[in-house]
Amino acid sequence: MNEQSPGAGPTPRLYHSSALLLPDARVVLAGGGRRNELVDQPNAEFFSPPYLFQGPRPDTPQPESTTWSWAETVVVGSAATSASSIARATLLRIGHNTHQFSMDQSFMELEIVARDAANNTLTLRTPESAYIAPPGYYMLFLLSDAGVPSEAVYIQISC
Repeated sequence: MNEQSPGAGPTPRLYHSSALLLPDARVVLAGGGRRNELVDQPNAEFFSPPYLFQGPRPDTPQPESTTWSWAETVVVGSAATSASSIARATLLRIGHNTHQFSMDQSFMELEIVARDAANNTLTLRTPESAYIAPPGYYMLFLLSDAGVPSEAVYIQISC
């Protein structure tokens, strides 16, 4: 495996390749080849997007519960990151793809209902219905004013 900083990777990732966002907000690029005269690529690379280098990362979210339902409020804490320094909270459905494409991928912004700076907590509103967020697993990211994401925590949305 090869670690990449911003810029083009050295390996062509073409036919039957995959790119997937990881919980640490890097992207793993894997596979590819066997099309025309290309060589198979039985390897992987990690790409660190430029947004990871725009300032300090928020701490990993610490939700009171990792099982959520629709149209409810949930409290998410942080070990040291001040609640006032969090600009956004987002959910991203766990990815799975081939040919660089996922039919089930979804991204949603969560409403920040309240901030408790004294306890470093945010109160978030979950998606309204299964039409917006089907049951399943998602990654919860907190983002700073500069757009730098925390590492994700897995959330399950269920009935």
